[in-house]
Amino acid sequence: KTDLAPDASDAAALLRTLERLNPAAAMVQPPEDAVDALLEMTRPPDDGDPAGTPPAYRPPRASRAEEGPGAGTAPRHAQGIVSFVLVRDRPLPQEAFAHWLDMVVASRGTDLLRVKGLVQTAEDPDRPLLVHGVQHLFSPPERLEAWPSGDTRTRLVFITRGVDAQALSETLDILVRRHSRRAPA
Repeated sequence: KTDLAPDASDAAALLRTLERLNPAAAMVQPPEDAVDALLEMTRPPDDGDPAGTPPAYRPPRASRAEEGPGAGTAPRHAQGIVSFVLVRDRPLPQEAFAHWLDMVVASRGTDLLRVKGLVQTAEDPDRPLLVHGVQHLFSPPERLEAWPSGDTRTRLVFITRGVDAQALSETLDILVRRHSRRAPA
């Protein structure tokens, strides 16, 4: 998002800081390349080696704080920042997912440092919904023509300040169950 910096020196300083914090991270510029970079990050490695898998999609290690279906292990970062991945094996009703995301953004938007991922919807399971946003600013979800790989599970990556992964996972499950009870048979 260096295009949003007030001037070029601010952007350059930010890039230097990011490189110092995580020298292995890829930086994508200009902004129009961001979608391609996100899709590349979601592709699993060809050799099946978890060590070669992007960090957000490595199989989660079990931890007491993050036990439960669909919530990955939450690595700890500086200043209370945590990252985690919510994964769902079954397609989500698009309306239930949209209500859940609206609720999360409304209640915890200032603590959502980054959210991105692919969502498999029940209404169109062969074409993923690309979701990405920062705090209260989310781009309209984009329907892709096809999945970038054979993995069609919903995968949502969160980088947050003090947001409970298990609570997010549980509220998504609740809204999906409510939706399925109201849906006509």
